[in-house]
Amino acid sequence: MKLKDLSLKQKVGQMLMFSFHGTSYNKQVDYLLNELELGGLILFKRNITSLKQVSKLNSKISQNKKIRPFIALDQEGGPVQRIEKGITPLLSAMGFAANGSDPYELYKGAGRDLKHLGFSINFAPVADVNNNPYNPVINSRSYSDNPEIVSRYVLKASQGFKDAKLIATVKHFPGHGDTNVDSHLGLPVVDKSLEEIEKVELYPFKKAIENDANGIMMSHIVYQCLDKDNPASLSYNIITKLLKEKLGFKGLVVTDSLTMKAIWGNYSIKEIVKKGVLAGNDILCFCGKADLNEQKEIYNTFVSLVEEGEIPLSRVDEAVGKILEYKEIYLEKDLAFENNLSVIKREEKSKLAEDFALESITLVKDKGLVPIKKQEKIFAIFPEIKLFSLVDNKENDYFTLKDFLDCNEVVINQEFINYKLIKDEIKKADKVIFCTYNVTKGDYQTKVWQVLDPNKTIVVSMRSPYDILHLENVESYICLYEATLLSLKSLVKLIYSGKFKGSLPIKLEGGNMKIIRVKDYEEMSKKAAEIIADVVKKNPKANLGLATGSSPLGTYKNLIKKYEAKEISFKDIKSFNLDEYCQLDKNHEQSYYSYMNENLFKHIDIKKANTHLPSSEGDDLEANCKKYNDLLKKNPVDLQLLGIGGNGHIGFNEPGTAFTQETFVVKLAEKTREDNKRFFASIDEVPKYAITMGIKNIMDAKAILMVISGKGKQDAVTKLLAKKVSEDFPASILHKHPNVTVIIDDAAYGDNK
Repeated sequence: MKLKDLSLKQKVGQMLMFSFHGTSYNKQVDYLLNELELGGLILFKRNITSLKQVSKLNSKISQNKKIRPFIALDQEGGPVQRIEKGITPLLSAMGFAANGSDPYELYKGAGRDLKHLGFSINFAPVADVNNNPYNPVINSRSYSDNPEIVSRYVLKASQGFKDAKLIATVKHFPGHGDTNVDSHLGLPVVDKSLEEIEKVELYPFKKAIENDANGIMMSHIVYQCLDKDNPASLSYNIITKLLKEKLGFKGLVVTDSLTMKAIWGNYSIKEIVKKGVLAGNDILCFCGKADLNEQKEIYNTFVSLVEEGEIPLSRVDEAVGKILEYKEIYLEKDLAFENNLSVIKREEKSKLAEDFALESITLVKDKGLVPIKKQEKIFAIFPEIKLFSLVDNKENDYFTLKDFLDCNEVVINQEFINYKLIKDEIKKADKVIFCTYNVTKGDYQTKVWQVLDPNKTIVVSMRSPYDILHLENVESYICLYEATLLSLKSLVKLIYSGKFKGSLPIKLEGGNMKIIRVKDYEEMSKKAAEIIADVVKKNPKANLGLATGSSPLGTYKNLIKKYEAKEISFKDIKSFNLDEYCQLDKNHEQSYYSYMNENLFKHIDIKKANTHLPSSEGDDLEANCKKYNDLLKKNPVDLQLLGIGGNGHIGFNEPGTAFTQETFVVKLAEKTREDNKRFFASIDEVPKYAITMGIKNIMDAKAILMVISGKGKQDAVTKLLAKKVSEDFPASILHKHPNVTVIIDDAAYGDNK
């Protein structure tokens, strides 16, 4: 149907999306679609009992309508999935980022399954940057606290949905990540400068728009620097001036549900409709009670506002024209959706999702408790899981750890007071697994933690990785990012094998340093090679930062074995070494150029043009530093391998080096020259200068892997584990990095606890 053929009432209907009650095509649904000629319906878990049921419902909703409606849902992944069985499952956003692999195929698979069921809009992905650890509504629904990481995954998700012919609605503009109020319950206010939000909050949305996003959902948040009087969803300055005019967005603008307390509790229906339409929204979404009389009032108010000239018809025509255009592109012609069930069964990607889940779970830190052994007696403490936010499914079936693990178990909630029971069970157990779910300051989970022994307890956060911020002295910590069947099954496999591969995609206060203690140098080298090989498998074009010296030699030997066994290839890998001696010809047997060729490069298929070391050749070393620095900026390192000097140096960054230092020429400390003289005939032959990556370059790596071996490194390990960050001990800065793994053998670990 063409815009010119629509009546005013039909146009108004097209700009509204309502929820409804029931699981069948009932009187409410019929009235909304045939009397109000609504533009769209949104389904929740309460409307869905099975694939067969929802496919039939969506067919009935779509058939014999003058203007077919959009059918929408929230299928983000993790705990926010309205359909949990029978279609391609999606991990929580943070789970995908922790995995690190490309999730495009899973998003496309889920999108295709939803399309086969008759859905045309998915209110996902979440583009919010979770830069507030205490955010009560976004949290693990966000991919990361890093806007670059968020952008990367938002683009993959959006493209996957789009390629499945599903409208992806990137949310919640301009960003819901730095709030401490849930907009379902109140009106959040963000007081940041425009410069700040352009660098962080707006960044993923800009990237999505550049990639031709076809939908954006507005948040109910007041951004003081953009519009101090109106929340984003009702703001002309934010929707029209910023989103449409400045950022150039041409797609559908949809509100988050306008029945959330942030809006419904502060404005009348007339104010909501008038402000919402004039601000520039194309679709006004109302969920809440889904009361039919209330829905009629909203519709009639909208019609009256246009008839009385308070909302210009031109604004309505602009929105409806866009809606009809998208319906022409995205609504299916064949409406017998129940006939697609066999296709979904054949094509859904549960096995791929299981693999992703297994490699997303993150061992953040461990003091020798993981893996557990089959013969060990395990006592599990599991929280009663309740809604984290009103966006969660109220009808979810939750499991406990005992469903998958042979253990004694106690389920706790805010009424729990039987601490004696827990103390008695701890005495009988070899190890304790304490599962947590969105811990808050002073809640019942923190009280239970106070009676546990950190030295025999593995803490497993089942949604928010920030739970550890409320629990003191956690020694072993695992992050799941979601309390789903998929994640709990994966946890049990990993807790026995110890082969965790996930990496935290966020920063935790005090750093994210994961300590892995191993028996000896050989075990350290094998473990380090496994971690590097995993990066290469996930990203065959990865940039690897490499180190020299005796510490990584075993690691390189194990990587060569993996290459010879055809487990990995380095043909598209780029390498960037930490440092090189000055006053030493690059072909000298002790140059790092020679070291890398002899110990790694000539044994694998890496291209010579892809191997990079700082150059000490020529007279202008400062120019060489700048050139290498520029090269590092153009090629961000995915994983940086490090050793540690006895005085704490990393690379050749000696004590006293500024943490902000980039590539430079350094005079080597006498302690460093003494440590390295074993490679030369005498101390006199050891160069006095080197060119090295600066500490800032090292910290710019996406992930860092440090290997430490031998009794001579005990003092360095003691200082590193003390967590005192000081330029007097350069390696201490690693506590500030979001993703550091340190593998230490028993000889180097010594008596440290």
